[in-house]
Order: sequence, then structure tokens, then C-alpha cells
Amino acid sequence: MFVDVRTLPPGVPVQICGYGFDGLPEEYRFDNATFITDVLSKEGRDQLFQDVGQPGMTERELVAAGIAKFVKETGIESRYMVRRSSDEPNPVAELGFRAARMALKDSGLREGNLDLMFCASNTREFGYPSTATRIKKKLGLPMGAYCCDLQDACQTGAAVLFTGWMSVRTGASRMTLAICAEETTRLAPQEEYKHCNLFGDGASALLLTPADLGNDEQFLFFDFDTDTAAIDMIYQTKTGFFQEGPLVHKYVGEMVAPRIAAALEQANIDPAQIDHFIPHQPSGKTIDWLVSRLHRLCPTFRPEVVRRHVSSRGNMSCASTGHLLSTLVLDGTIEPDDLVVVYTFGSGIGIGGYGMRMKRA
Repeated sequence: MFVDVRTLPPGVPVQICGYGFDGLPEEYRFDNATFITDVLSKEGRDQLFQDVGQPGMTERELVAAGIAKFVKETGIESRYMVRRSSDEPNPVAELGFRAARMALKDSGLREGNLDLMFCASNTREFGYPSTATRIKKKLGLPMGAYCCDLQDACQTGAAVLFTGWMSVRTGASRMTLAICAEETTRLAPQEEYKHCNLFGDGASALLLTPADLGNDEQFLFFDFDTDTAAIDMIYQTKTGFFQEGPLVHKYVGEMVAPRIAAALEQANIDPAQIDHFIPHQPSGKTIDWLVSRLHRLCPTFRPEVVRRHVSSRGNMSCASTGHLLSTLVLDGTIEPDDLVVVYTFGSGIGIGGYGMRMKRA
């Protein structure tokens, strides 16, 4: 499904007027050494040491070899992990709350005017009440805003924004919050070091409203598809996340990159004009492969506009792109009038993306 917003029938022009992310403190960060010695199970650590070890190596040398292996294969050097306690039994809602609070503060709008609140998550602990409902309670909001959750792997980061956009575009909502919150460090069992070495916890929030008087629609296009021929490449079992890593890596270059190139052509966007390209953050290696393939398909595409923070945050599933987008807007890297293209992809295999001309309310 490709949507060229500029060719749609007239509707309410939409803007993002508030950006937020979890803002976890540094004490929640852990590096690869800590992951190997304190997070991995004994079974996982033994398997890692068996794979990297040489006769006569000390434990310190085995840990160093494990770190080198992780950085080479994933590009990830550190991640964040929330802490569970009796005071906070639902860290996914807490993450979403932190991001939502930041987005509302950034907007300067009255939070009591919210009409809709969507929360995307692949790691929510409870079926119902929804995580969005729990976030609303944490915000202390009164009646007036309906809450609902979405779940469809990593690409939900784009889907939740599209859902929120539609609610404002049609005039049904004047203020919609699109949240992504993930405790992905519990997606894969700690015995499977080749999978659990990818994930970090985090959240993002984007507040959507009608564009300010005199401003145009912020969004240029949306693009979504699901390729069921690849349905068995990434999936969730009773014990957690599993993927056919080499096949997924290959798929990203052979299928996702051409999809992005085709969408840019349909949207009549010259790749050379893109100021910021924000891809899903599965691993540094996969991002490199995607960028290489995209550059071959679109020779004017500039690899230097690719934005990433996978090295310091890991794969945050559906929260990755929104977190990076919010970080770059709030630190001033992304400026008004910049052309931004965002693409997500994950289990299904599903692909979701959007392009926008940046504005600040």
C-alpha cells in the first residue's frame, strides 16, 4: 500500500508538534562486558566462550573475545535495560509514560485535550487493560481520551504513526499521541546469546495535531507491505524471539532496499534531496548492507545522511525509529524544512515507511 498524501482528497493537514523518548538514566546502560558476565545465563556464556575460545585463554581473554565478536557482528557496544521491582511491575508502561510525558511537554499543549492514545509494543505483559490505558493512568489524565494498543513487530513504529495520522487527517481527532514502548531485553532467552545480544529497552512518543494556521501537511507519503513468503524468517516461540539471521540480512538488501527505492520514485523524491534517512536499527551490519544496496539502486542517495544509534541503544524493535527521530529533533540535528525519510521492517516480513518535510509548531 503506497499513499501519496499530496494526491489525496482534501483533509486536515497534520503535523508532529511534540517529540519524546524514554530518557533513561545512565545507570540503566550496560556494555557488552557487563552483558557477558552479568546478564547472559551460564549456558549462554559457556556457548559463547566455546565459540570464541582458544586453548589456554583466561576468562578475561574470553570475555574480550566475546566483546570483539559482538561488535563485529552487530555493531552494538551498549544498550539499556529497565529494572523490574515490586514498585514497577510493568516497565513497558513506565517507558511509554516517560516518552509520552516528554512529548507533551515538548508540545506545550494541555495534555487534557488528548483525544486518542495509541501504544505500539511487542513486549507488553498484559493483554488488557491496554498498555496505552496504563500510560494514561500514569499521566493522570481524565476521561476524554480513548486508549488502544497495536502490535506487529518492528514495523509497528510506522504503523502506529500512520494510525494516529489518519485520526487527525479525517478530523476525528484534534490531538493524538502515538507511543512505542519496548522491553526487548526479555524478547530472547539469555541462553541464546546470538539473539539476546541485539536488544535494548526504550520508548518513543510523537504527538500529532492539525497543522498550525498557514502551515502545510507535514507528511508526504506512507508505504506499507507484508511479504508472507518470508513469514518464517522471524517469529516468536514459547521461549522467545527467533530469526534466521543470515536470511533476514540477505532479505533486507534484496527486498527492503528495492521497496524503498520504488517508494521514493513514486513519491517523486530525488534521493539526493534527503537530509536524514532513519532506518530501523536491527544491527550495524544490517544497516550497512541496506545502505549499500540502496546506494546502488539510487546512485544519488548520500550514505552520509543515514542516522543511527544502534551502537549505543541496540535494537528497540518498534521504538527504534521514533526514538532516533525524537532524539535528533530535540537535539537540533533535524531542523525545520529538512526532508526526512523513515523506514521500518520486521517479522512478517512487514515493511513500513514514511516521508515528511519537517516543521516545528
